[in-house]
Amino acid sequence: MADVTCPLTREELAALLADGALPPELRVVLEDPARTIELGHGYAMELLVAEARSLMAHAASHDLRVAAALREELAGYEKRKREGGR
Repeated sequence: MADVTCPLTREELAALLADGALPPELRVVLEDPARTIELGHGYAMELLVAEARSLMAHAASHDLRVAAALREELAGYEKRKREGGR
């Protein structure tokens, strides 16, 4: 189901969820335990491309480091797609 995996620290996730301007559809994704893998340093979220782009834009507007990580993940996804899914 997921196209990309988004690394999130606990602090980034808390900041995103505390943001009153977070779009409701992103809140639902971020609160979905089925898409979340808990790691020692934070979380890995499984996202569709559209969700990742929306989260990247929102995180970038709030100067969160996760925006750069998502940019890299999406670039890798696009490269795999161009190469035929390898």
